[in-house]
Amino acid sequence: MILSTLWSLIVLTLLSVSLLNCHSEQPKSNDPRKSVAFIYNGDVTDLGWFFQHDLARRRVQELIGPSRHIRTMVEQVDYFDETQFRELVNKSSFFLYVMCSPLYNDITVSVAKDYPSLYFLVIGGWTLLPNLKIAHGKMYEARYLGGMAAGLATKTNKIGFIGAFETNSQILRDVNSFALGMNSVNPNATLYVYFNDNFDSPELHLDIEYQRLKDIGIDVLTIFQDTLYPIQKSNEPRNVLSWVSLRHGRITCW
Repeated sequence: MILSTLWSLIVLTLLSVSLLNCHSEQPKSNDPRKSVAFIYNGDVTDLGWFFQHDLARRRVQELIGPSRHIRTMVEQVDYFDETQFRELVNKSSFFLYVMCSPLYNDITVSVAKDYPSLYFLVIGGWTLLPNLKIAHGKMYEARYLGGMAAGLATKTNKIGFIGAFETNSQILRDVNSFALGMNSVNPNATLYVYFNDNFDSPELHLDIEYQRLKDIGIDVLTIFQDTLYPIQKSNEPRNVLSWVSLRHGRITCW
């Protein structure tokens, strides 16, 4: 399922519920209570995690249209800075806050409890409240297909996977789905997985993990990171590898 489509359906549903609870009087176009805040902590132009969410935000704005007088706004908030987020809620009065990372879960729970009349949505979160919901795309389905592509592309039967957190159930689900897809078409292939406990690791750490995989003899690489650095490095003349990426909600193979 394309992530932006899922986002559109989720957010539009919440917008509809929220509008039903609003006063029947036609809202003013500059009324901040008719605005939705998309909360990021990263670059929306890097073709990564937040880039995908911003595509969905723009699509939601298109679907809503100007007649509803609802605006989608982008705000940058640190994952663990509850004070920063609480100040944003206090001063802006958006009626819906879409938290675009599971790392926002804890600060959102704390703030949502104090604002029962507002709505909060955490992508990849794990806590539910009357005004706090969670959602996530079925990315494991695309990971399975990506694993099939990798299994068919490899010549050495050694495939690499650089992930973020080893204890994150969503990442482990994607690793397992990728491995199942890989072995469905190539039972002789082996998946070598490295975790670095960071979604946007410094380049030095990624260099170390990349070199480890290359020394093993992998010839296909995929990542669960909010950076394209490992892929860019793979395309260097001395490091040519095939790689499988989930971009724009589609499987892309190089």
